[in-house]
Amino acid sequence: MTQLDVLVFGAGAIGTYIGGSLAARGHRLTFIEQPQAAEIVQQRGLHLDLAVAQSKGIPFLDESPIIHLPPSSFNCVTSLEQALTSGPFDVAIFALKSYDTQAALEGLWSYTERLPPFLCLQNGVENEARLAAVLAVKDTPRLIPLCHPISITGLDVNFELESERIRAIVTVTSFGKTGVEMEALAGVSVALLNIWDMVKYLEKDETGNYPETEIDEIKVLEKRKE
Repeated sequence: MTQLDVLVFGAGAIGTYIGGSLAARGHRLTFIEQPQAAEIVQQRGLHLDLAVAQSKGIPFLDESPIIHLPPSSFNCVTSLEQALTSGPFDVAIFALKSYDTQAALEGLWSYTERLPPFLCLQNGVENEARLAAVLAVKDTPRLIPLCHPISITGLDVNFELESERIRAIVTVTSFGKTGVEMEALAGVSVALLNIWDMVKYLEKDETGNYPETEIDEIKVLEKRKE
């Protein structure tokens, strides 16, 4: 079995269940948590009850489904900067509570080039789309070859839910001389594509097409120089 280096954002129920299961199988795990929660995890370790998974035939473990992982079997830190000293990682698992999402995304801005592919395990359509928008903004020079890397100093992603549509608004700021409209447009486009991907099973007709679903009116609402 190939041993993976896995970065997990959040050591709550989902992060512990998935990350702990991987650690129990011998993979190298690094969790990022709030300082108070990280201190508890570092002292007590992780306790997993995988009985439900095993009852459904999910082969996480061969031994007892009730296991305890001592603190020595994984790493738990309080910031992405700390976590990256244990890298590089093969995959990152995003398993935070929704109210922690924005703060975590702000912490990604300076490190996206050093991060592995993401697996988002959050509930709700908006959280995955918000993560996708942030990664797309930072990845704009690769997505659009004529764009060059610029320093992003601020990034905000919001969604407005209407009766038959969802509107994405991405605001990007920079202290540089180059405009950031392409970064904002890339973020909006990828956010909406992720939403489409998550809800397409509801939109598809009997022929496998999407006769009523569309992405439209992508535009620059405002560009301001100060």
